[in-house]
Amino acid sequence: MASDEDFDQSMSLAVEAIYDASLDSSKWAVAIKAFGEAMQGSAIFVVFDKRIQKTPLMISQGFDPDHLRDFTRHFANLNPYPAAGLQRATGTVLWAHDLIDPDTVRRTEYYNDFMRPAGVSVSFPGVKLVERDDQFAAIAANPVS
Repeated sequence: MASDEDFDQSMSLAVEAIYDASLDSSKWAVAIKAFGEAMQGSAIFVVFDKRIQKTPLMISQGFDPDHLRDFTRHFANLNPYPAAGLQRATGTVLWAHDLIDPDTVRRTEYYNDFMRPAGVSVSFPGVKLVERDDQFAAIAANPVS
């Protein structure tokens, strides 16, 4: 387990990388990697299109490639969290268990066929980064316990 000082330093680097990526989209992979490493787990960046209720863009770090392929092909569009985050303010930390009741999530295909096999907790933190027109972007982490 990292010390508080190590965490603060790695999170500062991650925040800096996220800021850089917000100015240059080619840097999102580096930012998500830094964020996942700071959280000592996996991380994901998603863009959610409110108009079509789908996730047209996703960048992640720390997930098994097979789970990522499944996410991209099928589960990204079943992900209940982006739609649940629509009413939340930009810049706020969002906890998955506050967005959707964990028992409700556990009854979904998304949880049983993607989250559980991928080792994703029903209680993970994320941040809604920006919202414009019909889309918003968010990052989330799945810290290793």
